Amino acid sequence: LMGHDVTVFEARKHLGGMLRYGIPNYRLPRRLLDQEIQWILDCGIHVELECPIEDLRPLRDGFDAVYLAIGAHGDNRLGLPGEDSAGVISAVEMLRAVGDGNAPDFTGKRVAVIGGGNVAMDVARSAVRCAAEKVTILYRRRVADMTAQDEEIAGAQAEGCELLELHAPVRIQADERGHVTGVVVQPQIIGGLKRGVRRPEPPMPARSWWNATWWPWLLVRLSRATSSRGRASPASGAAFRRPRTAPSPASTGSSRAATARAARPR
Repeated sequence: LMGHDVTVFEARKHLGGMLRYGIPNYRLPRRLLDQEIQWILDCGIHVELECPIEDLRPLRDGFDAVYLAIGAHGDNRLGLPGEDSAGVISAVEMLRAVGDGNAPDFTGKRVAVIGGGNVAMDVARSAVRCAAEKVTILYRRRVADMTAQDEEIAGAQAEGCELLELHAPVRIQADERGHVTGVVVQPQIIGGLKRGVRRPEPPMPARSWWNATWWPWLLVRLSRATSSRGRASPASGAAFRRPRTAPSPASTGSSRAATARAARPR
């Protein structure tokens, strides 16, 4: 719109960023998202898909300005023993597969989701749509303390998800093959106020929760993070070579680097 020649370099198969890979289709229909993206592209934006940027130097040489819109495509670890067991996947990994059209098949499986935020509800309700036999949400505090929106919690319950409050995960159990079989949790009680929030306290030793080794379990760990690992990584900061050019308005939040080059005067 300002007369710049803009190119978007996207690391994934599709444009949309966290709108596509972080928000399930039932909340944000892909049809509407694709319409919005196409409106932007119709302004004359160039796109290169599946093109992660590992080195910013070529971009700095070929463009007047570089704008990074990396999103929060990484995931944090819970730090639980057994977290690397087969069958334990992150929320980001699952939602990314769904966004790419490769939704996992949870048919006949019981899925445990750890967390109480909107991402936890997204993963739990997506697991229901992936034909999971049963979905249980583990949360170390009360349902009233969950950070997820009330309508998201109610939606998960309406779709059959079980909410197991006041249960803090301690470790993940696996069989001799290294595949997850269950989760060891520690029941909690509500403690006193600390900084205006009631903190849970463990009242008894940890116990095994649904220790059914004959049943294939799958646990989804939660928490998102940016994937910034340094200047040469796809998620290194922003670089503007010339302040006279404006950053690209075309990024949808997922591109590893969107580059703007000033149009030559005719």
